Amino acid sequence: MKAKICIVFILILFPVLAQEFNAKAVEEMTLRITQSGALHVTGSMDRANLSLYTPQEGITDIKITGADSWRYDYDKFGNKKLLLEWSSPSGTIPYKIEIIVQNKAKHFENLPPIGIDPEYLAETGSILINEDIKKMAFPFERSWDRVAELAILVNDYIEYDISLVGKRYNSIWVFENRKGVCVEHANLLASLLRASGIPTRYVVGYAYSSVDKRLIGHTWIEVLANDGSWVPFDPTWLQGGYLDATHIKTANLLDDSQLDVLSYVGRGDIIWERGSSAGSSTGDLYRDKVDILGFKLKNLTKISVSGTESVRYESYGYAKVTVNSSTCTINEISFRPCVDENRNKIFEVYENTRKFLSCGSREEYFFFRENSDGSYKCPFLVYDQVGSNAQFDVEVSGNSRTDDFSILGPATVLVNEKFTLKTSTIPSEGYIFYSPVFGRHEATEWPLQLKVPGKYAFYFFSGSSLATTEVNVVEKKEFELTVLSQKNTTINQSFIVAVNVKNIIGDFKKADILIDFDGVSKKQSATFGPYEEKRFEFEMTPKEIGNRKIIVSVVSDSIYSDVESIYVYKIEQEKNIADSIIDTLKNLIDSIVNGFRDLIT
Repeated sequence: MKAKICIVFILILFPVLAQEFNAKAVEEMTLRITQSGALHVTGSMDRANLSLYTPQEGITDIKITGADSWRYDYDKFGNKKLLLEWSSPSGTIPYKIEIIVQNKAKHFENLPPIGIDPEYLAETGSILINEDIKKMAFPFERSWDRVAELAILVNDYIEYDISLVGKRYNSIWVFENRKGVCVEHANLLASLLRASGIPTRYVVGYAYSSVDKRLIGHTWIEVLANDGSWVPFDPTWLQGGYLDATHIKTANLLDDSQLDVLSYVGRGDIIWERGSSAGSSTGDLYRDKVDILGFKLKNLTKISVSGTESVRYESYGYAKVTVNSSTCTINEISFRPCVDENRNKIFEVYENTRKFLSCGSREEYFFFRENSDGSYKCPFLVYDQVGSNAQFDVEVSGNSRTDDFSILGPATVLVNEKFTLKTSTIPSEGYIFYSPVFGRHEATEWPLQLKVPGKYAFYFFSGSSLATTEVNVVEKKEFELTVLSQKNTTINQSFIVAVNVKNIIGDFKKADILIDFDGVSKKQSATFGPYEEKRFEFEMTPKEIGNRKIIVSVVSDSIYSDVESIYVYKIEQEKNIADSIIDTLKNLIDSIVNGFRDLIT
């Protein structure tokens, strides 16, 4: 019989011992990894080799029984492997490997610029890039903030589905089906980053699963920095910059192709059985497992809170949450208020969870509204995913007091289109103009130009009042919209709102032009030729005094909106007095400006 060489490929797995703790706060961990199995040999064999991936860092002790000899070997990526060797193997040969690992969390106090390496930009069998994935990755920005944004996007986009363990779907399948486990999370994030020109390698190992409540086989990714370091990002458990000590790396690869290999030479066959008690005279079970021998926890962050400590009934307040961290990390901050005796919410919180990358200190503003009555104290709990927390108490009493103002500006803009958001009135006291994405702005007019498609929230807080708006950034628009209206009027005095609508694509389009004011909605419909502009007029009558919002929308295949305002006075005399004051102020400003011009010339 002719001698043969046979190679058997088996994916590595890590069943482990369950233990409950906050994995994201694990700074150090000591583990005992036990891998065992048996070779069942038939026929006459000259030799056999078993090549196994092993932890790449932190090994303090290793014991191997059942092999004639063993040594370290390395793959083409430089990953360390265990090579177990047998000479003239026969019968059933049990083996056992015990490895003690002391692992530490990965920290980066700052992040150097992203590096360049074409090898880690290539597509593979599981990391594929099509037009949909390019569109998802747009605008291809090579920055750490963008890496974190895409990691957060993948974490939100994919539903964790434990039934898919072992299925191993590529990135296009994941994009289309929006579910998976760690492999699918890593495949999609790697494809988005490589589409963005960001060198990304695939990491295989295991980590603690908050779903399974134990350490399991796991994958994540690393991004190349220009100093040669690799910065970890785990989109499944949402970590980045920092990686907890439960993450044990066994290989750095281009994709999820980690394989353990059995090879042999001889006349016969070998069946490799992992986790088997076969051949054990004592009946001991040989099973791959991990025992947690010890760990240390460390708080990465410190949270402090300040803001509105008392509110009136049905009024607004805010909290400024300051997060200080000793390392770069993706943080997830939650802001939770008290509930009543029936566990009903008595405060409305706008965006009560935020996810972001920060190095050092970061401020986040959370806005809320009281929705009940009675005098009481409401504790708010602020916490993050690594165990830091703080409490913020708000006293509630007194009658409602809010002012009428709005954030004016377009609700739909093109990518990279310049626009301005501004307040309908200048507040008489301090204010906060804020975006969770762009932070706090120090003026009542905010010039903007947004380059990433999506919806962006903006808040304007003053006194005990709050105005909100959302801007939708799109890649294509059908219409331009301009709203013209007088700035003030009196109650029950009708006025005209003029709306200019322009079709900005080279095709015929039908559209509805809608206006909403003081609870009254009106609509006009029209068909537009290519690049045609039309004017529409709406007669509206105010029913309430104060600063009133005018919302105009054009509805076609998409919706385009703009917000303006008009101040409604109770009587004509109030309006005339207000106009006189405004005219006086304008004349004063003009005279000051002209005076400076005279001095200069």
